[in-house]
Amino acid sequence: MSRFHKVLLITLVAVLVVGASFYSGVYVSQRGLAATAYPSFVSIPREVPPSLGSVWEVWGLLSNEYVETDKIDAKKMRQGAIKGMLDVLKDPYTSYLDADNARIEFSDLQGKFDGIGAQVGIKDGQLIVIAPIPDTPASRAGIRAGDAILEVEGVSTEGLSVQEVVIKIRGPKGAPVNLLMRHEGEKTPFAVTIVRDEISVRSVRWQPKGNIAVIQISHFAGDTGREVRRALGEARAQGMKGIVLDMRFNPGGLLNEVVDVASQFIDEGKTVLFVVSNRGDRQELKARAGGIATDIPVAVLVDNHSASGSEVLSGALQDHKRAVIFGAKTFGKGSVNMLFPLRDGSGLYLTTARWHTPTDRAIEGKGVTPDVEIVSKPEELAQQMDPALDRALEYVGGLIGGKQTAGK
Repeated sequence: MSRFHKVLLITLVAVLVVGASFYSGVYVSQRGLAATAYPSFVSIPREVPPSLGSVWEVWGLLSNEYVETDKIDAKKMRQGAIKGMLDVLKDPYTSYLDADNARIEFSDLQGKFDGIGAQVGIKDGQLIVIAPIPDTPASRAGIRAGDAILEVEGVSTEGLSVQEVVIKIRGPKGAPVNLLMRHEGEKTPFAVTIVRDEISVRSVRWQPKGNIAVIQISHFAGDTGREVRRALGEARAQGMKGIVLDMRFNPGGLLNEVVDVASQFIDEGKTVLFVVSNRGDRQELKARAGGIATDIPVAVLVDNHSASGSEVLSGALQDHKRAVIFGAKTFGKGSVNMLFPLRDGSGLYLTTARWHTPTDRAIEGKGVTPDVEIVSKPEELAQQMDPALDRALEYVGGLIGGKQTAGK
């Protein structure tokens, strides 16, 4: 080998050795950092559970070591981490609300909010309209109970929680929202633009049908118990001898109000429902004193859009044989959902328990089966025909007259 080639070979070997030493040095240096310097800037507080230690470590590494520091947005990362945890649950009723949306979320339960006037839920994995509120932008736009909500402002609703969709649809009075919908039983979707308005809703209305009062409860808001007591007082003062409670298209609402309404029909001390926690603890909620209709014949109307609180009430009346239920099997939402405020003003809507009826029937995914199954078809209702209501009135009238059968 020539001297030149020997020098070149030695030089190349030297370069390779130096290069290997460099990369080995980097690798060793990183290992040394992990072994010594790393704990000094990512210490895990004692109160952090071991199962979440790696989450804390990742945050420490990102905030201290990531090369593009301008991309470290603590607020967005915090929200992303929370949403990531909730996504694993695959619970459409558990969701995170930012501060603005958490602040307005309570308003619809107080009887007034800005929006289109439609109650939203999940059925068979699809976001649907449980019920459009009468005389609101939604009902005037032709939205029907059971309509699927496919897109909001061009964004698919697939994978979104109920609250995320509600937040997208809600907005200030006068602002339009663009929706892609599909009527129940149809294949072709349709686009609709609805201008939001202030939605002010009375949860209770009543009208006489002969000597029977038909009391419609559209949802359970903060004053529903008081409104039902007032309706019952007016009905009895006008000589009504029986009651039909119409809870069709009722999506639920405040549990305390449900218990208050149930207490008007069920004797004090009797069970209205059981609340079953994640630990199996059972809280029994009982009827309160002061009911003003515990001795009057009652029938209840439900349909497959009756959900949550309306299922609790109909289940309690059915279990205590206090009323006969007419209509279609109910929606099957038997979960307790609570909005927890977080320190930064945001909120966490969390499923915390399940509801069971007094005889320990679970409502979640099962619903309440009527004693007499009968469904009023849309075309019948359009012609002001209501077979379910007619059968309920006939039954209550029979009780008033001394007949004790509901018929089939």
